[in-house]
Amino acid sequence: MTNELHQLLDHIGYSPRPQQEKLFDLLSNVNNRGVIAQAGTGTGKSIAVLAAAARAYHDTGIQSLIVTPTRILQDQYMAKDAPAAAACFDLSITELRGKRWYDCDRSIDLIEDGGKGCMGKDSGCSLPKWELANELREPKTLEDGSQEEIPNKYACGYQEAKWHAKRAQIVVTNTDFWIINDRLLPDKIFNPEGAVFVDESHQLEAKLKDYAGRSVQSK
Repeated sequence: MTNELHQLLDHIGYSPRPQQEKLFDLLSNVNNRGVIAQAGTGTGKSIAVLAAAARAYHDTGIQSLIVTPTRILQDQYMAKDAPAAAACFDLSITELRGKRWYDCDRSIDLIEDGGKGCMGKDSGCSLPKWELANELREPKTLEDGSQEEIPNKYACGYQEAKWHAKRAQIVVTNTDFWIINDRLLPDKIFNPEGAVFVDESHQLEAKLKDYAGRSVQSK
């Protein structure tokens, strides 16, 4: 019986492994309490996870989330496997990192707002302002009389990445951002009703402890 795992492996040109099939079955048939699975290095976990995320989206129509504890693992997903899955299933798969990984020429807040925007805290740089800033681009007249849009002076790679993450069917993000989305952001980026796949989940406890320690304010 063909499933998402077989479709993705066929698209890439690989043959399924018994461990991959078992992992995919576990991830695709879980209840709200979830499942913890362990597979050895080189098993092809990322392929099974992406296929299960695609299955979850196909079944529910709700955004699925893949969470990684490290930048290196996130890079591994996005370098090859995630683009292959996006092409195979005709889904939008994007990533979201912390703001320091994106170029931001200047604050995107409008001058009259007096805010610091991307130069300040995340709460001071809102998605609606990024969308509004993009609507304020003014065309310039060229020598032949035609008009061309000038580069967006409010460009902000971080806000653009959040905009795409809100609309993607599958998002690959890091553990810290997942925690922040769940605990701090008033306007959630990720849909809390969707399926969540935590890669290297044994590191999650340490990440939560680190987040809790940084959240305690000293007097």
